[in-house]
Amino acid sequence: MLRQQTLPTNRLHGIVTNGGSAPNIIPEYASGFFYARSVTREQLKTLQAKVNDCFEAAAIATETKVKYQWGQEGIVEDVFQNDALAANFMQFMENEGIKFESREWQEKQASGSTDFGNISYVVPGLHPGFKIVTDGPNHSHEFAAAARTEDSHKRTLRAAKCLTLTAVKVMTDDKLFEKVVADFEKGKQE
Repeated sequence: MLRQQTLPTNRLHGIVTNGGSAPNIIPEYASGFFYARSVTREQLKTLQAKVNDCFEAAAIATETKVKYQWGQEGIVEDVFQNDALAANFMQFMENEGIKFESREWQEKQASGSTDFGNISYVVPGLHPGFKIVTDGPNHSHEFAAAARTEDSHKRTLRAAKCLTLTAVKVMTDDKLFEKVVADFEKGKQE
C-alpha cells in the first residue's frame, strides 16, 4: 500500500527471514530484512519515516510489538555526480560520435543502487553509464548475452577510453582540477 504514497523513483525490497513454522499458526516471533532506496538523502529520510509508520501500524493492528533499526553501514547514498567531470567525459564521448539526451531526461531515468554514491560524497566522482543494445533489463539473461557480443565489447572499450581521457585531463589541467574541486565543494553545501 505504501508504493502509491511514495515517489515513483523510490524502491522498497524485502524478504521474510523468519515467518513461523506452519501456515495455520501465528508465530510468536517473525522477522524480515528490508531495503529502502531513494534518489536523494532527503527523499530517503522521508521514505524511512513512512516505512517506520507502516511497521508501527502493522504492530498496532495485530496487537504485537515491533522492533526495527536502520543500519548505517547499509545506507546507500545517491550518486553525487561532479558536473566538471561529467562535462569532460561527455565531450570525449561526443568526440567518439555518441549523442546524449538532455540532463533533465537523464535525471528522470530510473537507476539502480550502487555504493559508489557513498564514495561520491567523500571525493569528486563520476558514474556514467553507456548503452549495451538489448531488449532485456540489467541483471537478466538477455542482458548477459548481449554484454558478451563484439558490439558491446567495443562500446565498453570506448567508454573506458573516454573515462581514462577524463582522468588524464584532470591530472594534467590545473584549471580543470580546480573546477572539479569547486563543483564538489559547492554540491556538498547544497
